[in-house]
Amino acid sequence: MGACLANSQELLEEAALLVEAGHTARAFFLYYTASEELAKFFIFEAAGKRVALGDPPNWRRFWQRFRSHDSKLAHIEVRARIPLRDEKPEDHELALTGLDLLSSYGALPRNTTLYVDLDPNHLFRKPSDIDWTFALPSIEALARHLLHSAKQGGDSPDAIARAIQQEPSETSKKHALRTLEHAVVRLKASGIEKDELLKRLDKFLR
Repeated sequence: MGACLANSQELLEEAALLVEAGHTARAFFLYYTASEELAKFFIFEAAGKRVALGDPPNWRRFWQRFRSHDSKLAHIEVRARIPLRDEKPEDHELALTGLDLLSSYGALPRNTTLYVDLDPNHLFRKPSDIDWTFALPSIEALARHLLHSAKQGGDSPDAIARAIQQEPSETSKKHALRTLEHAVVRLKASGIEKDELLKRLDKFLR
């Protein structure tokens, strides 16, 4: 967890250097990668809390989720929707815009920052041909929100260990339930039936 936290901070620092140099496509890539690196922090944290409560996860499934883009996106979504102490509402809204960007396009924006591809008019373009003015601030805000969320429990091994062993607060449970409600609404809108949803929930709760 400490390594994930440190690496995400390095990625944010390097992204800022790229922005300063005008390399916004590659900066987007690093902000995106920092968000996924912080998702790994949260995956470890969730597993640690289960161990502390005497209910360790299925480790085979754990490592599958650890490497899964969808699993990382789910952890990003949960944390992104929880407002932070002393966070300005407009900053949180910008982070949520970044979340919507990731949720809507998956790996597409990240690939677009690196490779030549076809644009909507079926013309070839390179990443630096794209205007990243809208996307860059929102993905940066998301990465910084996730970083501050991770650091709330402390940024040293001892502080992290103490935070993992604490009982979940009522506030965190409430926010988790709100996130679940939001996810269920999206799943129902996409046509997933109740039986399929319950089957997937049962799988994730094992």
